[in-house]
Amino acid sequence: MKEYVYFGQCHCGNIKVKFSTYLSPKHTQIRACQCSFCRKHKGQYISDPEGALDISIEELENLQKYRFGQKTADFLFCKICGIYIATIFNDGNQYYGILNLNILDNTEEFTQAVTSVSYDSEDINSRIERRKKKWTPLTITNPGTNGSS
Repeated sequence: MKEYVYFGQCHCGNIKVKFSTYLSPKHTQIRACQCSFCRKHKGQYISDPEGALDISIEELENLQKYRFGQKTADFLFCKICGIYIATIFNDGNQYYGILNLNILDNTEEFTQAVTSVSYDSEDINSRIERRKKKWTPLTITNPGTNGSS
């Protein structure tokens, strides 16, 4: 089975991502949440529960988190250039995330039609269970301090 590895970053390079998956880009589902936040940011999301998402933040003080609605996830932005990177949540010590496809270097490889999704009817428990099943295991590092956050 072939592993696919993708890289991307915010515009200024403060936040970098590495997404590893065994799903080919032609078979990776691209989702567009229909909440007001995601529509306004034109977010297109990918994830793989069998993959790995690594987010590296050079200057932690320039990471902006935003939380709204049920307040179960953090939307990550770079304070310097304003780019929306990913959405993350944690369950105990395990972190999960979905990646905003738009920040990858090679978005053109992902050719699936975008699927519109709505999660308005989910309660908090259903939302958390869905994320644990569908989102990608996540690691966040801060190379400036040689440690994890």
